[in-house]
Amino acid sequence: LQGHDHYVTCVGFSADGARIVSGSADKTIRLWDTATGAQIGDPLQGHGRWVSSVAFSPHSTKIVSGSRDKTIRLWDTATGAQIGHPLQGHDHWVNSVAFSADGTRIVSGSGDKTIRLWDTATGDQIGDPLQANDWVYSVAFSTDCTRIVSGSSDKTIRLWDTAAGAQIGDPLQGHDSYVDSVAFSADGTRIVSGSRDKTIRLWETATGAQIGDPLQGHDNSVNSVAFSADGTRIVSGSYDKTIRLWDTATGGQIGDPLQGHDDCVNSVAFSADGTRIVSGSGDNTIRLWHVAMDVQTQQSLQDTLSHVHSPNTSWKLSEDGWIHFPDQFHGVFWIPQQYRVLLWRSQNTCIISKSGYNKISFSECVYGENWMKCVAT
Repeated sequence: LQGHDHYVTCVGFSADGARIVSGSADKTIRLWDTATGAQIGDPLQGHGRWVSSVAFSPHSTKIVSGSRDKTIRLWDTATGAQIGHPLQGHDHWVNSVAFSADGTRIVSGSGDKTIRLWDTATGDQIGDPLQANDWVYSVAFSTDCTRIVSGSSDKTIRLWDTAAGAQIGDPLQGHDSYVDSVAFSADGTRIVSGSRDKTIRLWETATGAQIGDPLQGHDNSVNSVAFSADGTRIVSGSYDKTIRLWDTATGGQIGDPLQGHDDCVNSVAFSADGTRIVSGSGDNTIRLWHVAMDVQTQQSLQDTLSHVHSPNTSWKLSEDGWIHFPDQFHGVFWIPQQYRVLLWRSQNTCIISKSGYNKISFSECVYGENWMKCVAT
């Protein structure tokens, strides 16, 4: 069986959604086929410490990775070979990397309190480092490549002008702890941030004003946030082991948390078409989840599943291990503890784990008051 040997720290989709890239505390980067869950080629090796961040280039021909070994590396997606020499300049862990939308530049954020820009073609640093006040945990480009957003351990979010190499306006303040993840909406008008204060916040890019109240629901640090391509939803992953979907218009949580990971969720990402989420966890696994393409459909799906008996897609696992079907107060099937950790949940489309997984089929299961009618007489 193929999989990472240590925490999965970062994940991302290729532009066409056919592949996933993952980075791990096992120092490797791996490519996966989303349809089958099979590993594509050998692990990409070269980093000397944890791989903290990975991203596909816009056309998915390259991968960029950042590591606790203080380097950034470029990889050829087709061959798995490293492209050129490591990009060096940071004096501490590289916590976050991202490509510009045109693929010509890379941005990196580090524990050395700097943000750096790099030329993808040459590997050279572009201009002087952008100086932050504290550790930089997350960076992202706006779609038009004119701005960078960063999240830091000083509890702030900052905007930067990529051409001038200068901070834009005052820091965005509101979080009460480290900001571990930031992202732009596709149209660049909004920023989402996730923090160790357990909240997610939306910000207006033009004014820096917070939009609405914080999104609350997670019971622990929010490690990763991302917008859907159409900007209607946010996905978040947390130290509380759950993944949650949020409606950007209302700030409300969409449906129930996605549960299945047995350790912190370190990284989440949407596929470009918005129908899938990938998550990477401290339980060493990667999970793929099916979600609806928009808020209304997702809510409709939740409502439908509460009324329609569709056992292969609508069951839920309680905290004490009982499987519950819709409209059934009592659990109908109990899963022993040792089988819950790697249990394939109803919304999963794939689980990548070196330890395999446990999958249950209810295709011939009958339940409810009239279950005896299925018995041949």
